[in-house]
Amino acid sequence: MDNYNVNKDNNETIFSKSVKAGKRTYYLDVKRNRKNDYFIAVTESKKIQQGDTLSQNVSFERHKIFVYQEDLQKFEDALHEVISYIQQIKDENNKNQENNNDYNTYNVF
Repeated sequence: MDNYNVNKDNNETIFSKSVKAGKRTYYLDVKRNRKNDYFIAVTESKKIQQGDTLSQNVSFERHKIFVYQEDLQKFEDALHEVISYIQQIKDENNKNQENNNDYNTYNVF
């Protein structure tokens, strides 16, 4: 996503990054308000297609959250913690799956 200067909310966008994930796109925008305070706007945009191929309606569903400057460190810490938790669970599941495969290989009953 390209950087752009001003949006309709009178908040200046300083930096922007997008993440495409299937039908969803996540936008991470660093913005500055009129008081020169920085914050992050996280937007999820999901493509919705309705109808058949001849008369297809396409729309977008958007959800937005704001993380303000004073909360950034707490938000970053929590985000790292939940990502680590997911990785830990995935690793445990993979290890359990490998153990089950080993057990099934040697179990002749």
